[in-house]
Amino acid sequence: RHRETSGGGSHHPLRVVQVSSGREHESHLNQGVLDAAKKGEPSPHEYADSKRALLLWTSVRAQSLAFKGNVFVHAANPGRVDTRLGLYWIPYWLWALTKPVRLLLLRPVAEGALVVAAAGLNRQAAGKFGHYLGGAQKKEDLVVWRMPDKQLSVALVRWASQVTALPARSGGRPLSEIG
Repeated sequence: RHRETSGGGSHHPLRVVQVSSGREHESHLNQGVLDAAKKGEPSPHEYADSKRALLLWTSVRAQSLAFKGNVFVHAANPGRVDTRLGLYWIPYWLWALTKPVRLLLLRPVAEGALVVAAAGLNRQAAGKFGHYLGGAQKKEDLVVWRMPDKQLSVALVRWASQVTALPARSGGRPLSEIG
């Protein structure tokens, strides 16, 4: 319903931008890690694995969502952003002392958010699907470049559908009808 226009009830394309990370390359995600996750066992590389999983999910689902539901899915890497993630790994007093270094090396959170938003607001974002963007630059076409990972990607999508119960929650209706 949120995509209906006030006039004729036609749908505007929906643009979805997944937030990725440069740490994706550190991932060890494979079928064994997926099997362990099914059992509730954590991975030693959870953050990197989760970011790679987003890219693999996008590589498989972007095309079908665009054709079936008029939903255009992309991924964007905002670059190195000064989030509070590091705060939980070191004492607060030490975190405060790192502020000058963080100012020099990292983007402010608002700037990182703008990079991600710009990826979705780009005019081409509603005409193409499955792009991985780093800032305003296209890093890769996920649908094409992640083809060697297709078997793992499909297994990941199947696993994600099971654990989220998305097909059951949507009542089997096409994505374009879910409001």
